[in-house]
Amino acid sequence: MLTMLGTDWLKANGWFHIKLTLVLLSIPVGMVAYKRNNKPLGLVISLVYVFVFWLAWTHGS
Repeated sequence: MLTMLGTDWLKANGWFHIKLTLVLLSIPVGMVAYKRNNKPLGLVISLVYVFVFWLAWTHGS
């Protein structure tokens, strides 16, 4: 019965989970980077956001 409840959520394509994970991990890291004025890490996090946007644009469902 529990597996039947999660079937709609599990039908989401794999790109959704990758995008969600990247965004959820990059938000706190980005906040720390910008607060500590760490420009290289801030640039990496900004590139992660661009990559997630590109994934959403090309692999949208």
